[in-house]
This record gives sequence, structure tokens and C-alpha cells, in this order.
Amino acid sequence: MTNKKVSLTKHLTDEERKNIREDIIEQDKRAAFMRHLYHVFGRNDPNHPKHGFYTGLWEEFCIEEAGFVVRELFFERLEAVRLYEENKKQQAENLKKYQETIN
Repeated sequence: MTNKKVSLTKHLTDEERKNIREDIIEQDKRAAFMRHLYHVFGRNDPNHPKHGFYTGLWEEFCIEEAGFVVRELFFERLEAVRLYEENKKQQAENLKKYQETIN
């Protein structure tokens, strides 16, 4: 038996290698976040009814945590758009008044 190293990526382009690295980083982030949720929602407690299970953690997070935040962001963005449009309208009115004064 030889200890010959076989490169599984030698035929990949630099772009393909970059994509693989990014995918691995993303998967590591997901796993770390799920471990965090596992502890936050108390599933590390042997008395928890879902102790030992990761199933449903994402949904629980979305309902109990993220749902509220996302809803609030939606309304904040609506308000930001309203203020932007109001500001553009005011700028147009100010420009019109200014042009009337110089003519």
C-alpha cells in the first residue's frame, strides 16, 4: 500500500475552487447557527421533549424570533420609501419655486 496523495481538485478551475470554499464556509456557518439554536431553545437539556433533535429548530426560530424582526423591517422599509418619495416631491417643488424666482 502506498501513501500517494490524490488531488481531487487538481482539474478544477480557480473559480470552481473558490465556489467550493465559499460553500464550505456557508455550511460551517449554518451548522454553527443550528448548534447555537439548539442551546438557545434548551434542547441540550435532557428533560426537553425534543432533546437530541435538531428538527424544527429553524422553524421555531423563524416563528419566535425572526418573524417579528422581519415584519418590523418590512414596515421600516415602507416608511423609508414614503419619506424618500416625500423628500423627492419637496425637492421638485423647491426647484420649481427657485426657477420661478430667477426667471
